[in-house]
Amino acid sequence: MIRRNRFRSAALACILALAAAKTARALTITPIFDSSITGDANAATIEASINQVIGNYETLLLSPIHITVTFKEMATGLGESNKFIIDDSYTDFRAKLAASATSASDTTALNSLPIQSLNPVNSDPNIQLTEANALALGIYTGSNTNTSPTTISC
Repeated sequence: MIRRNRFRSAALACILALAAAKTARALTITPIFDSSITGDANAATIEASINQVIGNYETLLLSPIHITVTFKEMATGLGESNKFIIDDSYTDFRAKLAASATSASDTTALNSLPIQSLNPVNSDPNIQLTEANALALGIYTGSNTNTSPTTISC
């Protein structure tokens, strides 16, 4: 029972980490289960738990993004993720963020970001985004051959 709960908690933590990185309509998460999960005596329960959490988030989030996530068992901890960082100018980032605003909450958040050419956090002309955030804003199309699917260990 402890092991099953640990996997449910880890799956939830992993999906929350992904969800926090993007807003999506028609979000699609394709899970890949590592042999450390498929070879587990409780593989069906573990996979079903992860798929249930994925299904919940796919119905809640709003922009067309598809991600592939590799899930594997960890000996300790809740999980880890490897992600790619995309650079964009702060000006372009803010403009695309404004163009994608669809709610009062989006507008409120956007109003807290100054209209200027430099990143308000570090005064750099660029901003670094995760691949998922860049995909959500159309800054990155996923066509970079140096990238691979997001891998999450849970």
